[in-house]
Amino acid sequence: MDRIIREIRNLIGEKNRYREKMLTITPYAQTGMLHGVLTGNIENDTIRILIEENFMDLIKPYFIVSVVNYAFHEQMTVVEKYYTKIQEIVKGACKLFSTEEIHIVCYNRDIYNTFLIVNFENDEPMDDLFFRVFNFIQENVKKYKCVVTIGVAETKCNINELKDACEEALSALDEMIIGGRGTVYFNEAHKDSDTDYYFPRNFTERMTKYISKGRIDEIRKMLGEIYEKNVNMGGPPEMYHALVDELHISVIKALKEVTDLNSVHVNIEKIKMLATLEEIFNYYEKALESVIDTLKQTEESQAGNKELEKRILEFLEENYCNPDLSLQYLTEYFNVSSKYISLFCKKYFNTTYFRYIQNKRIAKAVELIRTGKYSLAEISDMCGYTNLLTFRRNFKSVTGVNPSDFT
Repeated sequence: MDRIIREIRNLIGEKNRYREKMLTITPYAQTGMLHGVLTGNIENDTIRILIEENFMDLIKPYFIVSVVNYAFHEQMTVVEKYYTKIQEIVKGACKLFSTEEIHIVCYNRDIYNTFLIVNFENDEPMDDLFFRVFNFIQENVKKYKCVVTIGVAETKCNINELKDACEEALSALDEMIIGGRGTVYFNEAHKDSDTDYYFPRNFTERMTKYISKGRIDEIRKMLGEIYEKNVNMGGPPEMYHALVDELHISVIKALKEVTDLNSVHVNIEKIKMLATLEEIFNYYEKALESVIDTLKQTEESQAGNKELEKRILEFLEENYCNPDLSLQYLTEYFNVSSKYISLFCKKYFNTTYFRYIQNKRIAKAVELIRTGKYSLAEISDMCGYTNLLTFRRNFKSVTGVNPSDFT
């Protein structure tokens, strides 16, 4: 918190009338409010109140907000063990390029992005400054295999525009979706464009087929076709985000079709961080490859399970009248758990193991009674019971009558 207060002091005018306001500012800083303002997370109404109360004033009349984005080669995420070191490099850049005329401070938006606020006296182009800051940071973080990209907002002169400036910087950074990483993007207004992205109408149907048949090469080919036909269209970032949204929704629909048939639940999360179009398509390619591997493993496992289940079914049919056929005997014979047998009986017979054996034995007893050839003691023994009383009790439980009264 002391760091936030100290950095806010640098943004607060040094005039006496502002010094006396520092005690009033402290509670706002302690609740994170001023930090929120500078990271674009506070509503404009709150900013206006702070301004009207003279709580904030920049040392210089002009400012530019930029956002520095970090990513690592072969992945879009930040490696946490390097995060602190990278932050020190960014702070070093702020100190190095600050002068009497130009003041630079930084605030962490999240683990992937840091806001740089440049405050200066005269309204003049600052493009060169941002390229020098970019080159300095990139040169010093390359040893961590980190790629830096910067988005820069337009020059502002009213602190009330701070939130808008933060959003502009993020919008400029969003140009990386088609322009790629490792450069500086300046916010520019896009003209309305009638250009629409390419997306095949039968995508979901084809994707469902390719996933179910494990044809990853066909998936790569289809994704590559969509990427190549869109990458050079020159549309605004919004167009490419719409493309990615449709891609994600269509992939999820295809997955649902496949997993509903296979009783397997797999999902692909949507990318939430800023990424290039190439990274996004690579992400879906790898994710779908992983899905296919999972489905293959599941299919192989299920094939093995079906063979085992077939053996258990045959064994039960041949041995249900065996008096030694206890649950423990069955689990040891097939080297499975009692829970597995319970789930097995629920799946195939919609009942418990004990109820299934009892029903099978009593059904056999009914057949034998109807022949009129055997005594109840003989039938009890032939149906797997070692105790006539137990046989009588189970018979009545299943049929509703005593075996001696059954006709």
